[in-house]
Amino acid sequence: MTLCRRCEHRAVGHATGEGPRYECTDFGTSKFSCYMYQPVKPVILKKEKGDKRPQFGAWFTTSRSEYNGVCEDLELSVVDYKKKGKALLWVRKKLG
Repeated sequence: MTLCRRCEHRAVGHATGEGPRYECTDFGTSKFSCYMYQPVKPVILKKEKGDKRPQFGAWFTTSRSEYNGVCEDLELSVVDYKKKGKALLWVRKKLG
C-alpha cells in the first residue's frame, strides 16, 4: 500500500491542484515512503434533506449524506504500536 492514497496532502491536491511537494499533485505516481505524510482529515457529513432514514448504520437502511466541510479543529496524535511502529491519528483539540 502506498502512502499517497491515504494522505491529506494528496486529497487537497485532488481538490485544489496544489500541494506542498511536486509528488502530492503528480497523480500518476505514488510513494511508499514520505516525510510529509498526514492521514486524511475526516469530513463533516449532513443528512440529505427530507430523508427520514437514520444517517448511519447498515448500508441498505441509511440515508444519503452530503459533504458539509472538513473537520479543522483537529491535531495529530501519535499512537505507539510497540513492535509494529507508530500511527498518526486525528483527535479534536482540547478547547479552553
